[in-house]
Amino acid sequence: MQVLTIAPGAAAVNYQKYFDSMDKNADGFADLAEYKAAYLSGDSNMDGVITMAEFIKRYGAPLGLSGKQVMALFFYADKNDDKIIDDAEINRSYDEFDRDLDGMMTVDEYETTEKGYEVILGELSAIIEKLSRKIDEVDTDKDGKLTFAEAYSVVDQAGDGIDLTEFQAFYQENLGATASESANFFYYYDTDKNGKIEGDDEVNNIFSSFDINKDGFLSKDEYINALVYQGAYILKNRLVPVAATNSPSFSIEAAFKVADNNSDGAITKNEFAPPGEITITEFIPTYMAAGLNRARSMYIFFLIDNNEDQKISQSELEDTFDSIDGDDDGKITLPEYAVMVNQTFAEVEEAVRIYPRIAALFMRADADSDGNLTRTEMRSLLSGADQDSDGLASEAEFKEFWRNNTGEPESRTDLLFGYIDQDSDGYFGNDLEPANLFDGFDYNDDDLVSSQEFADSMLFLFARATGDLKIAADAGQILGWFF
Repeated sequence: MQVLTIAPGAAAVNYQKYFDSMDKNADGFADLAEYKAAYLSGDSNMDGVITMAEFIKRYGAPLGLSGKQVMALFFYADKNDDKIIDDAEINRSYDEFDRDLDGMMTVDEYETTEKGYEVILGELSAIIEKLSRKIDEVDTDKDGKLTFAEAYSVVDQAGDGIDLTEFQAFYQENLGATASESANFFYYYDTDKNGKIEGDDEVNNIFSSFDINKDGFLSKDEYINALVYQGAYILKNRLVPVAATNSPSFSIEAAFKVADNNSDGAITKNEFAPPGEITITEFIPTYMAAGLNRARSMYIFFLIDNNEDQKISQSELEDTFDSIDGDDDGKITLPEYAVMVNQTFAEVEEAVRIYPRIAALFMRADADSDGNLTRTEMRSLLSGADQDSDGLASEAEFKEFWRNNTGEPESRTDLLFGYIDQDSDGYFGNDLEPANLFDGFDYNDDDLVSSQEFADSMLFLFARATGDLKIAADAGQILGWFF
């Protein structure tokens, strides 16, 4: 299977030719079986998986790619980082090509996706080039090796420890990472949570993992390979929301006009809350099609779904209408609608602010780095909060752990502990509490919590806490009238 059909800068490629070689029955479509057969043509020992060596042999010289370029592509294709490309990953790769997910890849879909891979290869090639230049700059004796101190100085140019700003600048410049993506790695490496990566323990923790042959030095290849792996990790996990930015196509005015069915300049309750129910799987694609990203679409759903049954009923929409209708005249005007939208977006921005820290917690718990948490790995999060190692996290222990790791305010941290302490005994970890938490996060019921499920569940808890704080504030205002 030609994962890539062209290297950047090469002559134009005949995508039809490569597609036809895969379409064995010449029906104009490539189904999963045909795609899989083409992909596994590089499986030299016929064990049903592709190793890195097989991948490099199959796609290196035939495509005119360097060993590092092919290795970078392998890192990208190996979605669960287990050093092989297995059946599940080949199926997932097919879904990337079969863009409408109808089980029949067309040549147009093939060409579009291949061009996307070319962009990815270009980004990974740029990472290799930049890192190679960086290493040459700090390798003062030009022996092709870096001490840990030299490797550290690549990032810590001021010599006073690597803070978040320096770390982000390095990862953005050299790996093409966003600020949030860079922060994921920073919080992962900053094990003592003092806001800097410094000291022998933290430095050795980073670079000993890069030092494959354990000789106490980093060769140019070891350094580049480790960071290219991180660059590929960032690219292949970019589907997880890291920011709540709108699509440029979203317009508050346009969204208002869609809801205003009779175009009279106001939205009535009947227009806003039609009969029937809307499931979360119906709601999110509709809002994303309107120009909102997944995080914002999901957050809005969570806010409206008051009874948390994963459906929005007509009565819940009516309650939402009443909360937006500020003057209680039975109509929502454009200014009222805009206030609600902007307030909601501000809340989402606040929610995704902690995504990098949440992602760092996930990465630490994910012991086998497969992108999923087992029940045991999920429970290991408890050990960080269990300061006295009694198998339980007290309320005080949990709050300190959560605030230190996420920067969340005390008000939301208090509510979060209340949600997970289901028997209200002041401790988390009793009886079925960890199991119930895992089951709540594992919404696709495959007995694993993916990074997407983890992020979505944390967004849900944030929305729930924000809603409860609003209710408490409203209650306080009401009581203020009487006392």
